Amino acid sequence: MIESIYIYYITALLMIFIGLPHGANDIIIMHKSWGTKKSIFASIAYFLFFLSGIILWRISSNSFLLLLWIISALHFWDVEKYFRKNDKMAFEDIMYFSLFTLPCLMPNDFSYYMKSLNGEIFYSLFNKSNFLIFTGQIILSIYSLIQNRKSKYFGLHLSSYIVVGYLITKLNLLLSFFLIFIFVHSLRHLKLSFKRGIFNYSSYLKILLPTSIFSFLLILLAGKSLSFDQNQLLFFTVGLGSLAFPHYFLDFFIRKSK
Repeated sequence: MIESIYIYYITALLMIFIGLPHGANDIIIMHKSWGTKKSIFASIAYFLFFLSGIILWRISSNSFLLLLWIISALHFWDVEKYFRKNDKMAFEDIMYFSLFTLPCLMPNDFSYYMKSLNGEIFYSLFNKSNFLIFTGQIILSIYSLIQNRKSKYFGLHLSSYIVVGYLITKLNLLLSFFLIFIFVHSLRHLKLSFKRGIFNYSSYLKILLPTSIFSFLLILLAGKSLSFDQNQLLFFTVGLGSLAFPHYFLDFFIRKSK
């Protein structure tokens, strides 16, 4: 596998420019939905929610990981359902793969990461679900391919299997997941927000990108303050997961209010 330090640097940059901005977009969404004063209080609550996620990981890593997988699955499914409804093109099977099937295909990497994050119990429960996970992947892949067969992007869907297969043969589990998260979820999420007029090029440069850089540095600082001296990109999963909690619930409440 490719383990060059440059791959990690490139992935970190992609996370700053694409992965994190799709969540930083929540600042603009809150401002447009609730106005300046309410969005300030909402931003503070958002930040506290983020901190509580890291604290939960510190107190009970297995509970944190279980909750993270559930929230991530719900969020990915909601986003893909929105694409399916409006653009008639969705990648439910690829996002399911990133969360469930990918760890099963790379058990050594997954075991190492979970031990590093003190999530041995979560790993044990996850490992016992292999048959159900693979069965779910087959069913969901067939469903997605059938639903996308009439789309002009059907070739893109088929080629995504080739790309994902290449990733898992050349990269480790962590990098494979991050690249799927960046290009399949975050990039499409950003594009959707851009088309809906939530942000533009100016607000991306002035708001989303600075917020993403700040968030990235904040997560690294949190890792150092908690004496997590192992793979810093691995600890980034804790920080990204902690951001996923308020990100999901904000999206949920905004959709409910509309």
